[in-house]
Amino acid sequence: MNEDNNKEKSVDNDNSGNSIKSKKSNKTVSFMISIIITVIITALFNTFIASFTMVSGNSMEPTFKDNDILIAEKLTKSFERFDVVIAKNENIFLIKRIIGLPGETIQIVNNDIYINGTKLDDILTVDMGYSGIASEAITLGEDEYFALGDNRSISIDSRDESIGPISKDEICGHVIFRLFPPKTF
Repeated sequence: MNEDNNKEKSVDNDNSGNSIKSKKSNKTVSFMISIIITVIITALFNTFIASFTMVSGNSMEPTFKDNDILIAEKLTKSFERFDVVIAKNENIFLIKRIIGLPGETIQIVNNDIYINGTKLDDILTVDMGYSGIASEAITLGEDEYFALGDNRSISIDSRDESIGPISKDEICGHVIFRLFPPKTF
């Protein structure tokens, strides 16, 4: 009888040993699948829904400063005056505030912005620095926006010939939140 009990114990030990190896293998596979799914979801989220962006430079001060980390959503396809957007102009990403909307006529005279001949009550009281191409009236196309940096005296934006009006296709994000440093936006 002792021999029978020993055989049963040794069989149970072999089975439980294999079971432990099998459980470890299953946990490893499950962990790897979890990592792959997380990477895919993160990539899809970053590509189609929202992304993190770091401010480089001072053209959006005082609203955003150099090295601020922002979250920009990518689902919005129509924008309003004063929205802050991220646009890709050739190989440069710009963070700017929309001032002029499609079909409007924009002109900057003596630090004042005129839209369709009416002075804009700007949300910022800052030195414009220069009028650039907007010293003459510019009429925007049906998919064009006129965007300025908040630090207008140093910003390279739609006033500059190298940038000009920003097309809807160039806008790749609408800034909705400052992640770091935590401040009100």
